[in-house]
Amino acid sequence: MNNLQFGIAQIGSKAARAIPRSMLLERTELPGDAWKMRDQRSFRIGIFGDKNEVARRARRAGGFFAIRSFEQDVSERWLWVEVIPYTSSSDAESRIPHLRDGLIPNSLARVRVTRERIIDPSKVPEVADYPFAFEQLTQGELGSGTSRYLGGRVENVTFAIACSGPGEGWTWTEVASLASLQKIKVSTVLASE
Repeated sequence: MNNLQFGIAQIGSKAARAIPRSMLLERTELPGDAWKMRDQRSFRIGIFGDKNEVARRARRAGGFFAIRSFEQDVSERWLWVEVIPYTSSSDAESRIPHLRDGLIPNSLARVRVTRERIIDPSKVPEVADYPFAFEQLTQGELGSGTSRYLGGRVENVTFAIACSGPGEGWTWTEVASLASLQKIKVSTVLASE
């Protein structure tokens, strides 16, 4: 993303930006201790990345997506959450197979991906409720690591989470539990609108 794209991606109403941010998990909603929020951003949908018709409709409607990341000092684990409100449920559903394309790489990560794979729910039953399940194995200065991703949809909103850490990082059960919390948060915000 260049500076012009970044600037354009910020144009829009504060209210439109606040809605997806309100759908993201907060530090106090995370299990365990020692969580710190590392970053929070929101961007206009459809400014960069995939410029398909679904993204164009969301951009014309003034939609923003939001991301928030956390770090847990005691275990050196990281969590990233994202929500993208679309103009319809069918638009959101159509984007599920493409969630991986929209992931924003962590510019602070000093690792290289050594292996990646789509997770088969028949082999990892904990992910059966999420149509997007993906894993990356990494190698860096501090050794090997694992990033696990889950995503899904609630009405017109897609959500994705990424959990990473050294070694195995997170179990799929832990990742699915966090994805469930994120799904509930989106559902609660949508029900209150």
